[in-house]
Amino acid sequence: MAVSEATIQQIDRLKKEYRLRSRDAIVARIIRKASVTVSLDHYVQRAASSPDTVYRWISPIIAIELVDYVKEIQKRFRNLSLGSAFEMVFAEVGHDLSNPPVQLELIEAPKP
Repeated sequence: MAVSEATIQQIDRLKKEYRLRSRDAIVARIIRKASVTVSLDHYVQRAASSPDTVYRWISPIIAIELVDYVKEIQKRFRNLSLGSAFEMVFAEVGHDLSNPPVQLELIEAPKP
């Protein structure tokens, strides 16, 4: 996916901050957090970047369910590249990649 040079720099900064080994881990963490905290209906297409924006290709290896989340966003907007959809997700998550609190439900065992 093609993302802006600024996004790649932010990913590299987060990689150092969270002490993760690869960009793949950061991209997966960003998408995972967004999929838990942001509904698909929340996304709004923003103005296009300036013409001088430099794009670079990255090929993160991430779980298929995370790719499906980004592809669902991509489907909602015509002519939106996968990289642009990821940048929308990244903009919603911001720079806090801490795990969101999870409420667990107790499941009762079936009675015989």
